[in-house]
Amino acid sequence: MTQYQPIVDASCCPVFLLAILGPRLLVAGAVFANEFIAQELTDYLNLGCHPTDYDKGLRRTAQLLVTLRECIQDLHSFYGDLKFIQRGPIVDPAPARGLRASRSQSTGPVSQFTAETPLGRRVFPHFKKIRIGDTKYSLTYESPLAGEEKATRALFTAYREQLSENLTGAKDLVVVKFTQRYCKEAHELLAGISLAPKLLYYEYVTGIHFVVMEHLVGTEVTDDHLVGENGAKHIESLRRAVKTLHDEKLVFGDLRRPNILITKDGLRLVDFDWSGKQGIVRYPIDISSVIRWPKGVKGEAKIEVEHDRELFSWLARTEL
Repeated sequence: MTQYQPIVDASCCPVFLLAILGPRLLVAGAVFANEFIAQELTDYLNLGCHPTDYDKGLRRTAQLLVTLRECIQDLHSFYGDLKFIQRGPIVDPAPARGLRASRSQSTGPVSQFTAETPLGRRVFPHFKKIRIGDTKYSLTYESPLAGEEKATRALFTAYREQLSENLTGAKDLVVVKFTQRYCKEAHELLAGISLAPKLLYYEYVTGIHFVVMEHLVGTEVTDDHLVGENGAKHIESLRRAVKTLHDEKLVFGDLRRPNILITKDGLRLVDFDWSGKQGIVRYPIDISSVIRWPKGVKGEAKIEVEHDRELFSWLARTEL
C-alpha cells in the first residue's frame, strides 16, 4: 500500500510528498494556490541494487535525496521570512464535502491570516519578463481568468509594461496562458486576419507552452448572436476562420461556444489547445464523455476536418 508522508514543516505552504511502494520511491509535491494542487515530480525509483550496475542505482538515489534536501532548504528560507497579516473576521465555511455537520458545530466568525509574499497576496506564475524583438516587457499579474469550463486552466490577466531606463513605458492588459499543448501556427494564422486575439509572445519551456495574447472584451457566442441582427456576419466570420485553417491542412478541434468570443469588432476564436495538423493532432485521452461530439470523436482519436465541419453545422445551423 502506498502512503504519502510530508517531509517539511507544516508551517510551510508547499510540501514534498514521499510515496514508498516496497523497494521503490516516488517524490511528489503539493501546494495550495488558488486551489489545492498535487503533482508527481518523479517516477517510482528502484532503491535496490541494479542487477548490472550497482553504482548507477546508488548514484541516482543519492542525487535525488541531495536535490530534495536542497529544495527543502530553499522552501524553508523563502517561507520562513514571510510576514503574515491578520484579515478581518470571516464566516466559517460549510464543512468539506463528504463530512456530516454536527448541530454543535460553530459557524461564527473566525480569523484568517494571509501571507505577504514577493508575489503579493495571490500566488502567480514566476514568468514576469518577456522580450519581443529588442524590447523588454514586465508582466504584472492581475487575476486568474476562468469561465465555467476554464476554472482549472492556468489562464491569467496581466499588465504588460515596456521596460526602459526612465520606466515610463505604457501599460496594456494582456492574457497569459500556460498549457501543455498549443498550436502557434493556427493562432497566428487567424490572428493575421483578425479572427483571433493578437499573439504577442510565445515560448515553449520544458514541456509548457507560454502564451501572451491580446486581451479581448466580449461574451461567449450564443444563439442570439448567430440569428440576430449580425447573425449572418458572425456565421460568415466563423466559416472563414474554419476554412482558412482547413486550407492550410489545419484543424481547430474544439469548435464549441466556450472557444468563440463575440467582441465589439466581431467574432474571434480564442482557444488553440487542440488545433494542429490534420491527420497528426489527436484528441486528449481524457476527453469529456458528457459533451456531445461528432461520430468518431474519442480519446486519442485523430482530429479530422469532418469533425470541424459537423461542429460548425451544429453551431451555425448551416453547412460549412
